[in-house]
Amino acid sequence: MGEHPIATAEREVREETGLAVTVTGYIGVWVDEYATEPGRGDAETINVAYYHAIRANEDEGSFDADEVSELGWFHWDRVPADLAPPGTLETVLAAARWLLAETAGVSPLPDRPR
Repeated sequence: MGEHPIATAEREVREETGLAVTVTGYIGVWVDEYATEPGRGDAETINVAYYHAIRANEDEGSFDADEVSELGWFHWDRVPADLAPPGTLETVLAAARWLLAETAGVSPLPDRPR
């Protein structure tokens, strides 16, 4: 409670992957259904904010094995589909590509936490 979403994103990346990142751009928010199996009645409605970030340094800590089974770097065309709710990944990646092409991955973030 009370943590800015950018600070949350940077903290969560560090906690779950061991990587320090700096958020440079806002991609958007997608509202979707999330379920273990698409089309089942147990879907929850989720609201996910996506940001562009860069590595803050080359140091890599250890990742939280309770949260992450493995880490990897992927080319745009090889990002695993299960990293976002079904059908969302393509839209998020298209928006991220636009952000990178139009703004070099840096967008105005006037409310960035200080």
